[in-house]
Amino acid sequence: MISIEGLADSAFADAPSNPLATTQALVVMRNGDIVFERYADGFDAASTFISWSMAKSMTSALCGVLVDR
Repeated sequence: MISIEGLADSAFADAPSNPLATTQALVVMRNGDIVFERYADGFDAASTFISWSMAKSMTSALCGVLVDR
């Protein structure tokens, strides 16, 4: 089984062949609680991140969950 730490190591690995090499932050939540978080050098929980259309996708998904409930 792959651990969250192992996946995070892969996401933050700085290698030319790594499509995730520009990962700046990773936060994993379960039942409303943060269970894991990691930030790239120069970033922290107070940093502002550019989300482009990801924010729209997340907002739409959350609205769908709320409508379903």
